[in-house]
Amino acid sequence: MLDGRTPWTEEPAEHYRPAGRWQGENLADLLTAAVEAHGERTALVHGPLRLTYAELGRRVARTAAGFVAQGIAPGERVLVRLPNGPAFVIVTLALFRMGAQPVFSLLPPRPGQLRHLCALSGAVACVVPGRYEDPGRYEDPGRTGPPLDLVTQCATLRKVFVLDAGAGRAAPPAPEGLLVALDRVDAEPLPPAAPDPSDVAFLLLSGGTEQARLVPRTHDDYAYQIRAAAELLELDASDVYLAVLPAELNFTWGCPGVVGTLASGGTVVLMDAPRADECLAAVERQGVTFTSLVPALAQSWLEAAEGNTADLSSLQLVQIGGARLPAPVVERIRPVLGCRLQQVYGVAEGQHTFTRDADAEDGAYGAADRVTAGDAVL
Repeated sequence: MLDGRTPWTEEPAEHYRPAGRWQGENLADLLTAAVEAHGERTALVHGPLRLTYAELGRRVARTAAGFVAQGIAPGERVLVRLPNGPAFVIVTLALFRMGAQPVFSLLPPRPGQLRHLCALSGAVACVVPGRYEDPGRYEDPGRTGPPLDLVTQCATLRKVFVLDAGAGRAAPPAPEGLLVALDRVDAEPLPPAAPDPSDVAFLLLSGGTEQARLVPRTHDDYAYQIRAAAELLELDASDVYLAVLPAELNFTWGCPGVVGTLASGGTVVLMDAPRADECLAAVERQGVTFTSLVPALAQSWLEAAEGNTADLSSLQLVQIGGARLPAPVVERIRPVLGCRLQQVYGVAEGQHTFTRDADAEDGAYGAADRVTAGDAVL
């Protein structure tokens, strides 16, 4: 049991299990099943890189074994602080496979936040970029290397795994053996762990507070969330999801997002930054069928699309969440982007409400005025 976690009581368990909502699965099994079913189909796209399900499965298995070889044990927490890219997906799925618990954290570094999250979670390791520079994605350009000056002050940390270790600034002094290049986290695959489905799978950041709070999500409850969201969208292997928002957000990761698309055999296209022109070009180039945006990004897409010649005919659905969507923006989605709109209301703790295709169009448009915290979950 994770210290500080309040477990689900028997009442919801007695309801969800017989109803087939909690199916006794762990999140690593979802990828295993997808690899077996869709081996040579494309799983991940990032720039020129394309990984099939078989290749993704191999990388995840070897990385999982590499974490074990580096001394990470099942049940331990590992802070994951990476930009959108294959490494984020591979590292997170590898931690699921070997039974550790990822702790999601947003880039760029904020003073004191890393120390706070390490102390709060008891993380024994973290995974950070060697250098992060992306002024198009966050308010703070974040032109920094790994926040090692903060990391070395976190008493619980035994390892710091660095993506593209040679790309950063000169590292500050650190205890011997603390820093490990992520590409060295590699070993012959081991049998996957078999965590209890009712145990914590990973920890999400909770929104709406100045001081970061962590939300523990179990294998069973998160598997149900992505399954229910995927069923609502009728997601299948022909779908292509454009991950524009940070992958560590619940909206991007599992509504149905990255994990739901992979579990369905579809393709995930990872964007480094949400620049509208680049995203619209990616829709045409990759045949994107759906994506998830916040209202400000939706507005930028609409403005860019007005003078853009990209073929958006593959785009079927735009999910929008994170804030109330202004009516003028809502009314332009279908005429300008040529796709359906789905408004999503949810919290990292688990409650989500989606508008449905069967809803009258004006019902979806006015949903922000009607949906409240007490409305139906999934």
